[in-house]
Amino acid sequence: MEHLQVWKSDKAGSDPSANDIDKSPTNLASLYCPPLKLMFQGSFEEAKHAASIQQKWLLVNLQSLKEFSSHLLNRDTWANEAVSQIISSNFIFWQEYDDTDEGRNVCTYYKLERMPVVLIIEPITGQNLHSWNQMVQPERLLEDLLPLLESHPGNDHI
Repeated sequence: MEHLQVWKSDKAGSDPSANDIDKSPTNLASLYCPPLKLMFQGSFEEAKHAASIQQKWLLVNLQSLKEFSSHLLNRDTWANEAVSQIISSNFIFWQEYDDTDEGRNVCTYYKLERMPVVLIIEPITGQNLHSWNQMVQPERLLEDLLPLLESHPGNDHI
């Protein structure tokens, strides 16, 4: 989560005119900002535990700052209102960059090589139930998530 500092604006002590720029919806940084309101704040293991306790699926997004499709996921998929509502209600959403310690650990465990990647993890077993590589359009993601909305982790599913 060390890269998140890039997206957080430090208003204290900054130029007031710069604050106006930060608030603009057309600010380039705001267009591609990670979905901070959706994101679980903690480690992968903590996210798995939270998902297990809350009987929710774990939705993982590993990104690379070097891959533009990572930024497109933030702008187009995670910012989509329908996607955001489905995730908030049914998933614990954990997003991390592949070049952090935590990101590298998850990439190694799930043998991930190409970024970005989106995974649905069964939080009790840690099993990867489904994955998407590169950009996934909101409509496609919603279509693929629908079967999971009728079950909970630990139930016989998929």
